[in-house]
Amino acid sequence: MLPGPRWAWAITYYYLRDDLNPWPTGLGPGTHTLNNIVEYRFDENWSFRTSHYFDLNSGELKEHVYTVQRDLRSWTAALAFRVRDTHEGKQDYGVSLMLSLKAWPRTRSEASFGTYSTLSGS
Repeated sequence: MLPGPRWAWAITYYYLRDDLNPWPTGLGPGTHTLNNIVEYRFDENWSFRTSHYFDLNSGELKEHVYTVQRDLRSWTAALAFRVRDTHEGKQDYGVSLMLSLKAWPRTRSEASFGTYSTLSGS
């Protein structure tokens, strides 16, 4: 089964080198992150997306996000649930609701694959 108009799959890799400069400009220790994103469109109005972020340095799944998206003609609505492992070993949970006007989208849907973002969009 190959990717097509109903589903898409992307694997990306991010590398951040060590930046141990003093705060506030230093980014801290570098990371190697492997990302897996799968999106399935049920029909013209509904889609489901899952994203997993795996830290190759620690060998741990650092974050996973599950999103249900609905096309509302001139709007798009998305409800996302995120689970993130913190540096302290605790899990952080988040739920977000995003409403976007199609006339002024934040990003194009086709371009969203391969872009790493948090629930807040930063």
